[in-house]
Amino acid sequence: MIYLMTAFALLTQDPKTVTRQEKTEYNAAVAKCREGEAMIDSDPQAAIDKFTEIIGNSRIRLVECTIRIEQRPAEYSDPYNFLPYQFRGKARMNQVKKATPENAQKLVSSAIEDFQESAKRNVTSSADLQKSAEALLAKLKADVTKPPDTVKADPVAKFREKWDPLMLQKRFKAAKAIILNDSEGVSAEDKKSFLENTEKACSSVLINWVSDFRPRFISAMNVGLDQKTGDEFNELFNLPPTEELILSHPAVDWVRQNLQAFRDVQSQKLPPHGLAAAAATCAPLEEAGVNRWFRAVEGSVFQSFKNAITAEVDKSQNAAKADREKARAQADALMNQWKAFAGKLDAKFIERHKFVPEHESQLHKLFEGFPADLADVDKINLEAAFTADVPDAELAKIDGALAGLESRPNLSRESRQRIYTARITVAALRGLFNGKTEEAVAGELATLGQKLREAGGPDGDVKKYGPRVEKVFAQLR
Repeated sequence: MIYLMTAFALLTQDPKTVTRQEKTEYNAAVAKCREGEAMIDSDPQAAIDKFTEIIGNSRIRLVECTIRIEQRPAEYSDPYNFLPYQFRGKARMNQVKKATPENAQKLVSSAIEDFQESAKRNVTSSADLQKSAEALLAKLKADVTKPPDTVKADPVAKFREKWDPLMLQKRFKAAKAIILNDSEGVSAEDKKSFLENTEKACSSVLINWVSDFRPRFISAMNVGLDQKTGDEFNELFNLPPTEELILSHPAVDWVRQNLQAFRDVQSQKLPPHGLAAAAATCAPLEEAGVNRWFRAVEGSVFQSFKNAITAEVDKSQNAAKADREKARAQADALMNQWKAFAGKLDAKFIERHKFVPEHESQLHKLFEGFPADLADVDKINLEAAFTADVPDAELAKIDGALAGLESRPNLSRESRQRIYTARITVAALRGLFNGKTEEAVAGELATLGQKLREAGGPDGDVKKYGPRVEKVFAQLR
């Protein structure tokens, strides 16, 4: 009844609005709060863990109030009574029912602090809950002062005095150790129950960590780990400590195994395609549908390979043959790294992730951008024009053939040198045959002369066709 009154009182107030920029964090927090709220009676410790995570999140600034979240421009979620402090206090009060007197006092005291914090934020029902908790605490303290019961203490209650604090501190390994080695008088059935609860709580910690980490990790991979500061990286990759874990989780183990590689990419000691091994080994993490871990890491790896190969293609565009071959060898090595990565993936896995062969095809296509030598240039025979019936017509025909070769894509620097040299030679011969001066011919060939200079200058001996042709070339330097 008190909860319903609280809900009504809060909803009659104007809800506080969470902006779209904060929606991701708050959507996750509200989902977690709803989960915890549903567990207050059935599993109060798990509920407490969820509320504590919310309260400990420095990005959550609005608590103990009704909130609505802007999901899209002018579109909001339904108002929700976001009361992690009050809910945690209620869960702690539920734990009191099964606690020893000493632990019961600690739990009630903690609940009182939660209700006080909630009441400070104008949740009026929390003040009533605080008074009830204070009354119970007074009774518990009074009971402790009574003469001790002559009846032998319950061994389960005595055991819980040691087990409960360890569970609250998430010291699962220590909790398991006292179940196995320090539980005198506790039945085998109760020991089994305590052990199951310990493992369940440990599993819950790992599952909650993965649930919180995965969307933030995927977002970071999509943007680029190198965009994270060192502190941001450490906050994101804040793994559960191994010292007190009694179970493992495949995703947690995978992150831990590849943590140094992720850190090296963030600090730019390693290019993103250095995560290829991490991408390959995360394949088992999700065995149905598209593996979200893999898609995020593979996307970063592919883009890094694409950028690196493109850089080698760009580097080769106006390079001499030796430098082109060096760039091509580097690109080939990068492509081989990609193939080694993709080759480790199972055929059935690739069937679920068709973007892998698509990405490989895109990488192969980049190699078409490397310049190539053109053998057809050497087939052009200028001397044939001198024996033709109409030399000028034959030279014009040769120039047309050369222009066609020039239009082909991705010509090597040497091929362009030969084409431009031949075209200038042909144009010079035609102009000189028709009575033009060397200066006039050179003026008409300024554009070709510029292209020849950019390609590295004339190819071969320009004196071959006489001093006047040589002079034209000299004018174009």
